[in-house]
Amino acid sequence: MLNSVAHGIDASFKMTVRKFPEVIEVTVKPVNHMLELARSRSHGLKKAPSKVELPEEERARKDEENKLRAIRRAKQSIRWLVHRLKADHLVTLTYRDNMQDTEQLKRDFDQFRRLMLARYPDWKYVAAREQQERGAWHLHLAVQGRQDIKYMRTCWYKVLGCLGATGKDVMGQVDVVGPRKRFGQPKGTWKSAKLASYLTKYLDKSFNMLEHSSKRYWASKGAPKPEVVQHWLGSQNITEMIKDAFDIAMLHGLEDFPAQIMQSRDRTLLWLSGARNLRLSFSNSFDLAE
Repeated sequence: MLNSVAHGIDASFKMTVRKFPEVIEVTVKPVNHMLELARSRSHGLKKAPSKVELPEEERARKDEENKLRAIRRAKQSIRWLVHRLKADHLVTLTYRDNMQDTEQLKRDFDQFRRLMLARYPDWKYVAAREQQERGAWHLHLAVQGRQDIKYMRTCWYKVLGCLGATGKDVMGQVDVVGPRKRFGQPKGTWKSAKLASYLTKYLDKSFNMLEHSSKRYWASKGAPKPEVVQHWLGSQNITEMIKDAFDIAMLHGLEDFPAQIMQSRDRTLLWLSGARNLRLSFSNSFDLAE
């Protein structure tokens, strides 16, 4: 029997299911009843934080915590965007010169994007930047399906001012990057989870180098948003919570294995993700508490 309850007041844990076209993500955390009550009474309005002058050491610690939190949010946003797009191919735009100007990178990509959309109005992407050891920036693009690489190169060469150039006069390149393949197996397409992980791999490293207000990734608009479903769990302990979460997630279409699982150090926070099988999922309107 599934340990799902009708209302949060009787729940021990809050479970959130996000259903992307090909992936399901689940988060489970303990219910903070006072916080839930405050949210319900405030109707989503947030009180303006009061400014308190902190000692230098405490301020440095807070700044580091805020940076780590911002990195986690950026990684999560990129991951969700890749899932929404059903991205399965990776394209990289590079510079031959040691181009270290982030504003120039932004302008170049905007021009490249406009050229792509001129021929392919429905072209969708998630772009994340990475800085090489020498300091030069390049861009990774998560896209869906096979790309017109010849036209992509024409666009990028035009942006760099080297259209028609050959050899050493070519100022940059467009490369298709495939996932690592096992020995003897043909190169395939990316799974969106691994592709998102690749895009965010160096986000921590570049975070300190970027302007605080500058965006660290770009994405096209129009990708379908995930369906979000919440459940309140009456689980009495951590072991029971994990079992309940898996059982409910599988009703939503999560394939049992392989699934990615992570827990907080105290084991009270659970995150799991796996492929979505539409044939396994029940109706979106089912009520587990009935």
